[in-house]
Amino acid sequence: MILNQAKKQRLESSELGLCVKSKDWKVQWQNQHCRDACGDQTGKRCGKNCETWSTAKKTEEGAAVFNGKILSESGGTHYDVVVCHSGAEIVSVLCPVENKTKERLARYRSARLSEREIEVQCLKDNGLSRKEICEKLFISLSTLKTHLNRIRHKLGD
Repeated sequence: MILNQAKKQRLESSELGLCVKSKDWKVQWQNQHCRDACGDQTGKRCGKNCETWSTAKKTEEGAAVFNGKILSESGGTHYDVVVCHSGAEIVSVLCPVENKTKERLARYRSARLSEREIEVQCLKDNGLSRKEICEKLFISLSTLKTHLNRIRHKLGD
């Protein structure tokens, strides 16, 4: 991907995090928002976040979407992430969703969800399967079903 100076300056000030990598995950360019979220990885193999998620999803070509992810260097900020594989290069786009997360948490609290129910719902919002939620929280499927039923009842969904 060839970026002239004017394009780089425009992308540098974007609210989105942008990262361009070679097909072997070596970071060629990041804008400031991406450096803030992931640390400066320029010239290094990414080796975390986007690469880990894409490998787990077995994404080798096309795009993969990861919702509500917390990046390792982001200080707890949530992002929706799109990783696009063109064959020759990989481009990651990070979209901060902190406001969306805050709105969801406010909704959950106003519905009087317990802290554990909020934790379960947030994991569900992040796309984890029931099995993954059970493993992460060290609970049985039966316990998870109880939490989900209570959450549905309180949220009216």
